[in-house]
This record gives sequence, structure tokens and C-alpha cells, in this order.
Amino acid sequence: MQHAEDAGTESGSVVSRAARAALATGLPFLFLCQWAIFSGRIPARARYDQLLYHEPAIRGFVSQWPAFDFYDYLSATTPGYHVLLACVAKFCSPHTAALQIAGAVIGAVFVGGVAAAAAMRTTTMRAVAFTLPLACSLYVFTSGAWLLPDNLGWLGVTLIVLIALRERFSWGWLAAGGVVLLGLVFTRQIHLWAAAALWAAAFFAPVRGQDVAELSGLRSDAGRRIGRALTAVLVTLPAFGLVYAFVDLWGGLTPPRFQLQYSSVNPAAVPFFLAVFGGLSVFFLPTLLPRLVGLVRERRRATIVVAVAAVAAIVPATNYDYFAGRRTGLWNLVQKFPVIGGHTSPLVVVLAVWGGVCLAAWLGVIDLRRRLVLLVTLAGFWAAQAASVELWQRYVEPFALVLLALLAAFGSGAEGGAMGRVPALMRRAEIAFPVTLAIVFVALNVRGLVNAPMIADGPPAVRSTDDRSDIPAPPEVVVPAGGRRGLWW
Repeated sequence: MQHAEDAGTESGSVVSRAARAALATGLPFLFLCQWAIFSGRIPARARYDQLLYHEPAIRGFVSQWPAFDFYDYLSATTPGYHVLLACVAKFCSPHTAALQIAGAVIGAVFVGGVAAAAAMRTTTMRAVAFTLPLACSLYVFTSGAWLLPDNLGWLGVTLIVLIALRERFSWGWLAAGGVVLLGLVFTRQIHLWAAAALWAAAFFAPVRGQDVAELSGLRSDAGRRIGRALTAVLVTLPAFGLVYAFVDLWGGLTPPRFQLQYSSVNPAAVPFFLAVFGGLSVFFLPTLLPRLVGLVRERRRATIVVAVAAVAAIVPATNYDYFAGRRTGLWNLVQKFPVIGGHTSPLVVVLAVWGGVCLAAWLGVIDLRRRLVLLVTLAGFWAAQAASVELWQRYVEPFALVLLALLAAFGSGAEGGAMGRVPALMRRAEIAFPVTLAIVFVALNVRGLVNAPMIADGPPAVRSTDDRSDIPAPPEVVVPAGGRRGLWW
């Protein structure tokens, strides 16, 4: 007999499941963000970024309304988030708390949307449980309660991934993806990589109603597939044009004042993501376990996965290095462990290999077409992360948690687990494990707030660790003779 929770939750339609999951996740997130906002406190990282950078950028655009100066404002991102909140300040309320509430609404839509998407594939209760770690993540909650642009970017990324993973391909949804991508890169230029998800979705979509059953099948109707992919490229061209316009305006990938910090590359992007992904996957093991067992039984495939992940983790430097962008989150833990050869962290190697195995097992819960789309999506994400020297936990963890929520929903299913009907204890564990991770994240958020200064205390001094003694100070920004070139001139 099926577990009572499953039967009760599945009595409604897919749409009602999605709506309940969205409300059960988004509303508490919004409430807790408002509680944090009205506490008047602000954690150290949020205080630094909000008071020294993002809020002044928003206020600057308000003062420039409507002739915005995008040449060298106080954010390393494209200005979409700051312009949006400048609209809130202009037409709703200029108070900082009002701007923060607007940011909390963005975060609530983000986590609620992920929960709704998960509920399309599993029960409401499991969808909420799978999404709770995302909602409680230090980086997602912080971006919701305080003025940080991360959640708006991740919302755009999630929408594009969901469009790319749709069951049916349509030109209308592809066009919608192009519009979302345009707004996404206006918010965070680094997310231009998400175009690859739309290209892959167009190429791998079913032809004549036939889905991709095996790789050899891709040779059939190759011309039609290539034609659709080229159309998808055309749909994403406006986003590329917008990013090019900003690069032309700035003379680089960020506003001039940030170009020194975000120069160079970081080849540790792949092992770092796999390490974070593997660590988080531990809390989804009850759902992953059947696929993990199946992968282990396929010894040849498992050996290849382990070998590829190990090489990816051993070749680049993976030790803690503040000035090489390997700091915060997992990197802080790496700092406490031995290092081999002065640059290889055994902890990252082990976690990355485990993460590669977990990723291969997770991909087994979806069909081949979605698997290929997701692999292309991840390749784009990794390339974008490697293109910046700053490889921080907050640039990786939210995306890993989004993928885990969606893949766990595919693996769990509305009618049973990955192996069909499973014992009630395992079904409960599917909920208990991610909820435990969410509780850990809640504890981290509470710890950050307990001794946090009041927002009224004003901005902090620039941290001494940000003074790179081995790099000359960036030159003062000078407006080119004859005025600025680019977007609005």
C-alpha cells in the first residue's frame, strides 16, 4: 500500500501541487527575510557589499534618472538589478528597508519557482523538502534579505534551464528563453553561458515526434537539428549584442574599477563545482542511492567517471589561495587540510571524484535528451566560472542546489522512488535528509546574525585583506575625451 503522504499529496493536479509547493517555500522565505530586515542587523559580507557597493549604485541611478551612466558604477555586474531597485526607490519608496523587501520578493519568486518546478515531478512535500536547502542557503537567504543581486541572476538561470529541459520543444518557448536571457545578461553578464542551454535544447529536441533514444540516433535528421540550433543562436544574439555593448563601453568585462580584480582565469572551476556538488549530494542520498548502486554495477562506466573526475581535480591548483580567488566556503575548509606538492588539496580531489560519481548517477534519473542538454549546460557554466579568477562558494552553491532539487524530483517521482515503490522508511529519509541540510544552513544564517552589526552603524572600512600588496592599485577612472562611447551615447 502506498505511503499515506504520497496518496494525500497526489490527490490534486500537477498545477495545484506546483502552486502549493511554491507557496509553502516562497512565503516562509519572504517572512523570514522580512524578519531579518526589520531586525536592523546585517551580516559582515552583506554589510560590506550592500553599504559600499550595491546600495550606492542603486542610489546613484536614482539620482541620474532617467539618463543612467553605466560607464563605471559601483558593481562588477551589469546594472539590471540596480536599475530595477532604482525603479522601486523612484516610484514606491526610497527607504532602504523597502528596497530590501523588493529583493526579498525576488528571492521568494526564485525559491518558490524551483519548488513549483520540482512539484511538477514529485509530491508537494518532497518538492518542498528538496528546495528547502536552496531557500536556507547562506548565499540565497543573504541575497534575499539584503541588497545583493545574486538571486535575480539565479532566477533567470533557473528559468532558462527549465525551458531547456521542457518535454516539448516549441519556437514560442525558445523565443521566451531568448527574452529571459536578454534580461539575465543585463543583470549579470557572466550568465551569458546560459545561451548554451537553449542551443542544446533546440538541437536535441525530438524530431518528427521521436525523442533521442541513443546517441547514434542524432545522425538522423542532422540537417534539421543543425538548422534549429542555428535558429536558437539567432534568438540569443540580442543577449550577445548587449554584453558586447557593455564590453565596448567599459573596455573590458566589468566596469573599469573592477577589471583588475576580475582579470585572469581559474582552471579549478570544474573540480570545485564537483566537490561542492558531491558534498551537497550526501543530503539527497535516499533519492540518489538506487541510481548510485546501478552506476557502481556498471564498472566500466564508473571507472571512466572516476578517472575523468580525478584528472580534472589533480591537474589545476586546488589549495587555498586568497589572491588566486580560491577563498570562502569550501576553500576555507581546504585551508585546514594538508596540501600535496604545494598546490593539490586531497580534500578537493576526494570530493570532486565523489561529486563526479554523484553527477553521473543523477544524470541517470533523466532521459538521454535531457541528459545531453544538462551536460552542455554544465559545460557552459564551468567555462564561465573558469573565465574569472574569483571562484567563490556563492558563485557555485545556489546553482548546485537548484540542480539537486530538480534532479531529486525527477528521481523521486510522483508515483514512487527511483526504483518504484520503496519502504516507508526510505520515503521519509528522502524528506529528512535535505531538511537536515536546510537546518544546518539555518544555523549558519542565525550565527551570522547573532553578533552582526546594525545597518544604521554605516559601512565598514575596506578589509585589509583586499589590499593586494603584490598588485599595483588600479588607476583612477578617466572619462575618454569627447565623452563616453557605448550604450547610451
